[in-house]
Amino acid sequence: GTNNGVGVRSYSGFQLGIAIPLWFGSQRSKIAAAKTETSIWESESNNYKIQLTATYKALQSDLTQFEEGLVYYESAGKKLSEETLFHAVKAFQNGEINFLQYTQLLDNAKSIESNYLTTLFQYNLTVLKANYLMN
Repeated sequence: GTNNGVGVRSYSGFQLGIAIPLWFGSQRSKIAAAKTETSIWESESNNYKIQLTATYKALQSDLTQFEEGLVYYESAGKKLSEETLFHAVKAFQNGEINFLQYTQLLDNAKSIESNYLTTLFQYNLTVLKANYLMN
């Protein structure tokens, strides 16, 4: 350092110091807050895992239900629809039923097919959701 007086001289030197925190409580509270935050993240992670597991089980249950609907159509529904349609046309052509009964039978046959297509769509959609969830 230097001084501003007469006979200016330069003094060389150095300074040393130690920093000691006077209040340790702030550090303790930061550590406690970090531990609390970690436990919150772990709880949220566990909750998310539980939700994913429940969603996956629900999707599996839905898949089983839709598979049963598809199996029913393949085993009995398709044949029932075709026979209903065939007999409705024959009965109407032979004059055994009127137009209203004919349209009702057509509606029944087409509703079986429509239910099958809806079930197939729902099945495929559920498979896509399950694949998305797993990946």
